[in-house]
Amino acid sequence: MITSVNNISKSRDGRQLFQAGTSLFPCSAYHCDIHDFISGDIAPHWHPEMEIFYLEEGCVTLSLIDQEVRLQAGDGYFVNVNVLHGIICESESPCRYRSMVFDPSLLSGAPGSAFDLLYLHPFIEQGAGFYPLSDAVISSYFDEAFHACEKEIYGYEFIVREALSHILLILKNNQTVTLKKTLYQQEQRMKQMLFWIDEHYQESISVKEIAAIGGISIRECQRSFASFLHISPMRYVLKYRIAKAAELLLTQDVTITEIAYQCGFESSSYFTKEFKMIMQMTPRQFRQKYFI
Repeated sequence: MITSVNNISKSRDGRQLFQAGTSLFPCSAYHCDIHDFISGDIAPHWHPEMEIFYLEEGCVTLSLIDQEVRLQAGDGYFVNVNVLHGIICESESPCRYRSMVFDPSLLSGAPGSAFDLLYLHPFIEQGAGFYPLSDAVISSYFDEAFHACEKEIYGYEFIVREALSHILLILKNNQTVTLKKTLYQQEQRMKQMLFWIDEHYQESISVKEIAAIGGISIRECQRSFASFLHISPMRYVLKYRIAKAAELLLTQDVTITEIAYQCGFESSSYFTKEFKMIMQMTPRQFRQKYFI
């Protein structure tokens, strides 16, 4: 089955909150347009599953802790487990993509197996966080796995596991880059700061407080946000609050003023002004357009 989503829900520690597939078959396939997401982009997140992504249409920027990658239609990438990443659509036209998210256990089998100890575990622990996918063979295997999920004919699980195993083996054989310790530390620090914002966005927040959570100076905090998210810490907080408010507008039957205060805004007029600036419509117009 192919799933379409319009939001990234996250747990209290900042991880993407969903179960890839089921406990019987931990793999999900998605076919989405980034423009359909409430925030208009895919906010920075991470998950314990592996992810393969191919852009079908449009142009996007993939943000990682140490680089940003411009993707055009036809480009793909592989993201390793627990790697912080986000996606921004750079075109007004649709930014459609296909992706597969799967737990490593789908390929490794039982803990301690040859698949686990010789391939999956070293790949997760020593491999890069991100791999661009330009190999036509990998693309072919992805199509095979994706179409199997789409049709769900009897035995499709074997087809998916075999195709994904081929992809992983190709990446493992070409594995030359490891995540440097300094980059790992930067990523963990950014996760801590984003998690803290998620916990406290309803309160008054300052750059000084955010920097303290990361154990860095205000200047280094601003540099980190500019490097990874390309915005200031407080701009990120504002956009995060607006995204949370958009969710509440569609899920709670309360006044706009109440939602403004719930999301950390000191006045409904300021909330309305900033919401319109980011979402291109007022909170009331947004609710009338999308509330079911």
